Amino acid sequence: MKKNKKSGVAFLLAFYLVSQFFYIFLFQTPGTVRANTLLNSYDTLDNPRLSFASTLNGSLIPGSTTISINTSSVPDADLTNLFPFDTVAIGTNGFCSGSICTVSSRSASLTTFELTKGITNGVSSGDPVIATQSSKHTIKFNVTSSLNTGYKVRVLIPAGASNMNDGKPDGLGNAGFDLNSVGTGDFTCADSVNNTTGWSSTSVSTTTPGFLEFVCTTTNTNVVSGTTITVTIGTGSKKIINPAPKLGHTRGVADTYNLRIFTLNASSSPIDSDIISVAPVDGVLVSATINAVLNLTISGENSGTTRCGVTTGVTTTATTVPFGEISTPAAWNNASQKITASTNALNGYSISVAQDSLFYSDTNGDGALGSPDKYIPDIPCDTGKTCTTSSPGQWQSSSPVTNGWGYSLDNNGGSAGNGLTNPPATARLPFIYNTTSVGNCTAGTTYCARSFGLSSTTYNEIANSTGPVAAQDFYMCYRLSIPPTQEAGYYQTRVLYQALAKF
Repeated sequence: MKKNKKSGVAFLLAFYLVSQFFYIFLFQTPGTVRANTLLNSYDTLDNPRLSFASTLNGSLIPGSTTISINTSSVPDADLTNLFPFDTVAIGTNGFCSGSICTVSSRSASLTTFELTKGITNGVSSGDPVIATQSSKHTIKFNVTSSLNTGYKVRVLIPAGASNMNDGKPDGLGNAGFDLNSVGTGDFTCADSVNNTTGWSSTSVSTTTPGFLEFVCTTTNTNVVSGTTITVTIGTGSKKIINPAPKLGHTRGVADTYNLRIFTLNASSSPIDSDIISVAPVDGVLVSATINAVLNLTISGENSGTTRCGVTTGVTTTATTVPFGEISTPAAWNNASQKITASTNALNGYSISVAQDSLFYSDTNGDGALGSPDKYIPDIPCDTGKTCTTSSPGQWQSSSPVTNGWGYSLDNNGGSAGNGLTNPPATARLPFIYNTTSVGNCTAGTTYCARSFGLSSTTYNEIANSTGPVAAQDFYMCYRLSIPPTQEAGYYQTRVLYQALAKF
């Protein structure tokens, strides 16, 4: 009996020591490590949209094109975050005939959607319905302790306790990111002194419980305090899969995940560390799709509201900007949404915008822009007052109207200028609707506007702050005018909002 008691005590002691080792190594920064000492740390996702994950409501036979999802006990209990032309996986082998499974439309109830082609094999009720979204992570921070030859950078990205590399949203929404077979050849480290010279991608691992681990090593000897380190995880063709919504997720409110960064000495003991946040969120259809990050909230506004010096004629929601049927050419169609941002990041936030395609009509139904598809042009602004994606211009002439699609900004009712009126004064907009001193917005301008850039090339900043803010809001004003020759059809585009907080 005494022997068994001693064995039990020994087992408990061993278990305690092992658990403390993992706890200290992952979270407590052993030895001389200093917690939260890396500066200006942040992670930018090139696609901040959440993955979609649900299950089938009912079995399907080969050739089926109508897919119904379950509305409880799943990450996505409706189709708010699933859009036309999204690629989906139906069950484990319900492939589409002659093509990948592509969404063609979704029902008004947001519980049923249609595929462009029928599935090849039958699937069972309760089988998964998944549409993955993947992203490249660009992580930046400033070191506070010099790095020498053999020193390392270690990044931990939240993942599930299992199935961390199966190409699906980990844990169906409650765990984190999936590795998606990203390897050492798919991520790089660099510093602002040597670029990538002397850095090597040492290892990618899923053996750390609850995390994807990325380690790189340097042979540089001049990575001194204050040097900026950039860790890029993912390439154009191989990226980490974003999580699906957490169970109980509120639409339009980001799900936040904490990443951990360490600098290690040549013996792999941590020196400095930091915790940073990323917050993927739902998309929005315009028809526009808005992907927002961190504490970024999109709110709809009623028709008849005065924004950007004009009265809107469209009622918007958090997820839609429905211009509806437009029968009058060369006329203004105005809509607005309220944008609210909050962050406790020491160095503030930045919000940028882009669209993922032209505002087009899919005439031939192939899901891609090309002949004979038609599109509404981006605005050129008034004659002699041209504007671009980065430089605003005057867009207000009534005879004739220069037709197209673009946007302006309103700073919550403030006077001309680009400062936001609600505190703090560190928050700024690059221009507002009645700006007269930027781009081609000069004296007499009452509607200063820019066109949307394409997400494949660049995002353009629409708001920023240099310090923490609480419930900072401003207004996005959408303006549309069609020429008399615009071909009939249903037109759509997706607008992407990218936000980052600089910790």
